[in-house]
Amino acid sequence: MYNGVFRKYYPDYLIKLDNGKILVLETKGQDSPIVRGKRKALNEWIEAVNSIQDYGVWCSDISFNIADVDGIIEKHLK
Repeated sequence: MYNGVFRKYYPDYLIKLDNGKILVLETKGQDSPIVRGKRKALNEWIEAVNSIQDYGVWCSDISFNIADVDGIIEKHLK
């Protein structure tokens, strides 16, 4: 929900990492209130799906610059 309106949310990328984790990667040009709302909803979803423990380990991150993507992936491989 954002500003009192239910919204659909589709992440930019789902990446299955070599360590078995599934990374939900968002790519954005800049931060904004709607981007922060999406991140909040995604963090709640990640926490919920990981607590079930039936769907593997999920993590999420956001890139504001394409040059960050390799570092983000490396961070979640650890």
